[in-house]
Amino acid sequence: MWFYLIDIFGAFYVFGNWQGSQAYDTSALSPHEQKMGNIISTWRTVPQTLLIILIPICVFAFLNVDAQSHQAEMINSSIGEISNKNIASQMTVPIALSHILPVGLKGLFCVAMLFFLITTQDTYLHSWGSIIIQDVVLPFRKKPFSPQFHVTLLRLSIIGVALFAFIFSLFFEQRQYILMFMAITGAIISGAGAMLAGGLYWSRGTATGACVAITIGWIIPVTKLTNGQVLARMFDDVPVEERGRLLETAYWLDGMNNQYVWFWTMMSCIASYILFSLLTCRRSVNLDRVLNRGQYAKEAEPDAIKDEARSIWWKILGITQEFTRTDRWLATMVIGWNFGCFGIF
Repeated sequence: MWFYLIDIFGAFYVFGNWQGSQAYDTSALSPHEQKMGNIISTWRTVPQTLLIILIPICVFAFLNVDAQSHQAEMINSSIGEISNKNIASQMTVPIALSHILPVGLKGLFCVAMLFFLITTQDTYLHSWGSIIIQDVVLPFRKKPFSPQFHVTLLRLSIIGVALFAFIFSLFFEQRQYILMFMAITGAIISGAGAMLAGGLYWSRGTATGACVAITIGWIIPVTKLTNGQVLARMFDDVPVEERGRLLETAYWLDGMNNQYVWFWTMMSCIASYILFSLLTCRRSVNLDRVLNRGQYAKEAEPDAIKDEARSIWWKILGITQEFTRTDRWLATMVIGWNFGCFGIF
């Protein structure tokens, strides 16, 4: 249960601060267009999630139907050859699919997965490679690069990201559930959530608080990730029973579930941001001036935002007067789908 509750909290905490999607988040012509882009793109995940649920259900049924007992034995035999129980568990569905899918359909499935892999990787290479130059290098430059040299730097940065991923994959040994790996690696940017929320909604937030939150946010998960690899290699030749006792002794290093590590990292970032901001804040910031609101608002644009809602219920749902009838339908269906799934859960 806690895995899902932490996921729900994390969905609110990390919203809008994942660097990999920063280009999508800042490319809209207006705030309303950006909001509708997020709402519409949510429907892309619906069939994806249903497929991820449906395939394991099919495999579960296949492995437990008497008519398929012979093939089920073959599948279980292949899974049994994998020594790591976490990896063996995660390989159940891929190995079963290799027996269930007929020739032709199996090839099409592999082609589709390869296609999704390539489209994901090239997007991330471009995104992270751009972030390094645009957000890390350029802010320290007083004079901008020439366009040609700028493009060359971007290309070299993308190649560097690819090399890092390749070298990381040579040394990192996957010994855990994939979702746990995603939790611990995603936790590295936990400080961004506290920094984004604090900077937009709290007038006493400071750069010092933000820096401390960002630093704590990457130190905790990177330490956990590194220790997990070191301890796993240290205990490789130790009997299973003894290995469990040793891991319990080193619980603070590697025994905690990665989802819990992500949660406590988020909590640490929030606490450190608040604490160090209070310690270093000399005067409150005028958020209206920073965010161009109220008396500091800029001249109205042709597509000026209408923040007023038609009723208190529309305001709670975030649906304002700028929403067309189609926009309202799309937004309410997304909300209904999510709350419906949560109710079933």
